[in-house]
Amino acid sequence: MTLSAVIDTNVVVSAMISGQVRPPTRIIEAWHHSAFAWITSAPVIEELERAIDYPKVVRALKWDLARRQAFISALRATAEVVETTSTIAGSRDPDDNRVLEAAVAGGAAYIVTGDKDLLSLGRYERIEIVTPAVFVAVLAALPR
Repeated sequence: MTLSAVIDTNVVVSAMISGQVRPPTRIIEAWHHSAFAWITSAPVIEELERAIDYPKVVRALKWDLARRQAFISALRATAEVVETTSTIAGSRDPDDNRVLEAAVAGGAAYIVTGDKDLLSLGRYERIEIVTPAVFVAVLAALPR
């Protein structure tokens, strides 16, 4: 069985901007090497598209529009994009519920986030909600 996770927008943007070997970057690299299944949904991808087009992010990222679009296309093509079938009100921040909805719909084992509202839940149903550093440790412990 493949390990599966929903990667929150803040982790993806952090990895894209950082350029350094930090946990968010390691997570994206691990996904590129098929170390885990990235579960997402159309609403989560749309949030990521908006986030990487914010002027502040564009300046920090230094990726042109074509490269940003290519990343989103690759995500759509290789991640498991699930259709969310239920509305969840599990987080005190309503915008975070789309992440929970994707994780539940996709049967994810983990939600990886830097968001304090989500992290404060610790777990939602059977889904562990962890920081990027914790998820990197989980990936490192997997048999090769």
